[in-house]
Amino acid sequence: MTRIGFVGGGNIARTHAEALAPLDADLVAVADIDSAAREQFEREWDVATYDDHARMLENESLDAALIGVPNDQHAQCAIDVLDRGVHALVEKPLAHTLEDARRIADAAAESAATAMVGLTMVFKPTVQSTRSRIVDGEFGDVHDVDLRYVRRRGIPQLGSWFTDRSRSGGGALIDCGVHLLAVALYALGWPEIDEVSASTRAAFGTKAEYTYLDMWGGDPLPEPTFTVEDSARALIHTADGASIHLDCAWASNRETETWMQLLGDQQGVTLDVHEEDATIYGDDRGELTDTELHAPETNVFRAEWRYFLDVLAGERDHEINTIEHGLAIQRLIDAIYRSADDGGVEPDSAP
Repeated sequence: MTRIGFVGGGNIARTHAEALAPLDADLVAVADIDSAAREQFEREWDVATYDDHARMLENESLDAALIGVPNDQHAQCAIDVLDRGVHALVEKPLAHTLEDARRIADAAAESAATAMVGLTMVFKPTVQSTRSRIVDGEFGDVHDVDLRYVRRRGIPQLGSWFTDRSRSGGGALIDCGVHLLAVALYALGWPEIDEVSASTRAAFGTKAEYTYLDMWGGDPLPEPTFTVEDSARALIHTADGASIHLDCAWASNRETETWMQLLGDQQGVTLDVHEEDATIYGDDRGELTDTELHAPETNVFRAEWRYFLDVLAGERDHEINTIEHGLAIQRLIDAIYRSADDGGVEPDSAP
């Protein structure tokens, strides 16, 4: 049975623990500097806990580790794991900066261990079906992709690391937009990016009074830091001629939406990444058709771990959410932020 350790014991780690429970894997240890997080894992999962991930790696014989810490800690933790030959699943985004993402990629290239980035929405059955249909030519020439990940009020805890750019790397884009960028690029077969034009805005997180129903992560901290964007828009042109339009926001005065619309000259598809269904729009013998896809309910975290464990067991090739894919997303995020600061840019294509 694969022995797994978690670097980080916060909310996302508990989601991963639930996903792993029925699989052929054994969560044996968790490292977190927060004593409350360690106590909760000890109580609920009966695992060894450590206040330092280096000691966990030294004391436990691990096969794989989840990196589920704040974004600015991804690089050092992932490098420490990979340097010991332990397989690494790095939560999204790969890192908080392009420089740190490259450091992880370099460590993965030098390690005998396998690394993966946690872009879970790629494992939605509707997304997998869309990719298969594109490969089979059912959509024809895909020319346009619209992405929308919008929350009515969804800024994470004001004043936490999420709203401090030096720790998170950014706001709504790197936290939420990353999911749909990954879905789109996966569906399109990871094309090269030619040009990016983008804008970002901080319209809600900087308000003295921010109206919300609840706040993920807890109530705002006193005099909270907010140095990130709460919305971003981008127009992305791929080398093969497709245009990707991204609209993402932590907070806005509109309804919550989390969908992708992909348009080809033969068919198009609309899917919600938080739902199990999709609609394909096309025509048949001169008549317009709407085809509903109904997928079984899927725990994407469990699907992610099932895939990763199969890769580690040698039962399938590692073709989804590789570190190279994570680095491609990081380059695109970096290009969007640079465009928002400086005008239209070409993404950094260096590995």
